[in-house]
Amino acid sequence: MTMFYLLVGIVIVSVVVGMVTCDSEYGWKFFIILCVIWVGVLIYRYNTDPEWIKDRVDRDAAIVAQKRADEQPRVIREADGCKVYAFKSGDRWHYFTRCKEMTTTDTSWEECHTSGKTRKCETLTESTVVTK
Repeated sequence: MTMFYLLVGIVIVSVVVGMVTCDSEYGWKFFIILCVIWVGVLIYRYNTDPEWIKDRVDRDAAIVAQKRADEQPRVIREADGCKVYAFKSGDRWHYFTRCKEMTTTDTSWEECHTSGKTRKCETLTESTVVTK
């Protein structure tokens, strides 16, 4: 962390030096080179800092775990001997019910259309009923 603050200090000094010496031929070049070095160091730090890497890996693992959990059918409601299940496939949620006498599968999705600056979305649904 100390290295980061040191680099921020260097950038602040380089900005001041760049502003003061911008009348000279090399002032802007010096300023731009220091800014490029600072950005390079930040990119390097982002890719090599153990804390940042751990945070990024944890965040990616949480996203994958949530996606896998969403793909598994799970009971979201239960009433009158019927269970309502939900799971996500791709970017759509699918719902189905299981009752003693019939199974109903509902799929809903959102379709959006843009016309100029106006965006209009509508939710569409599709149902399939299977009886025993």
